[in-house]
Amino acid sequence: MNNSIEKYKENLKRIDELSIEIAESAIEYFQISYNKDSFIIEGQDFNRYSEKDRSYIKRFKGIILEIFENRCAICGGNRGIESDHFFIPKVHGGSFGLKTHHGKIVNNAIPLCESCNRSKGSKSYKKLEERIVSQIIAKNEILTKRIDSELREHPNPPRSNPQHYYK
Repeated sequence: MNNSIEKYKENLKRIDELSIEIAESAIEYFQISYNKDSFIIEGQDFNRYSEKDRSYIKRFKGIILEIFENRCAICGGNRGIESDHFFIPKVHGGSFGLKTHHGKIVNNAIPLCESCNRSKGSKSYKKLEERIVSQIIAKNEILTKRIDSELREHPNPPRSNPQHYYK
């Protein structure tokens, strides 16, 4: 029994180490700086429920939930999941899809349960445990690649949406 518990603990530690490695490679590969100055932020990006955010979530919510396994990115719960602006909060002009000065879209949306979303509020993601942030960044690397691929393969969003922010 103790041997199984030790193996389990070793596996968890290795998963955390891999998450940190993946996150570091994502930042290097995408040259992602989660600094506000790395992105083009427009006046509408400060508005809650903007058409830009609605358009992004409508188009990419399925991919976001798939990557995060339909669970809260912080606690892992699966009840009352909402989309939250993560790396750059809405109060700082963060939209769900952040556009770099080079035209690349970086995902800024993560699923949070209502409780974690309320607890986080507009606080910086840097206030969370490093392990959790590393896991979120690792998943965000996969997510950003998928969204980038989707945008290259299907640059025009569905016709039902008249405003095309993410082409």
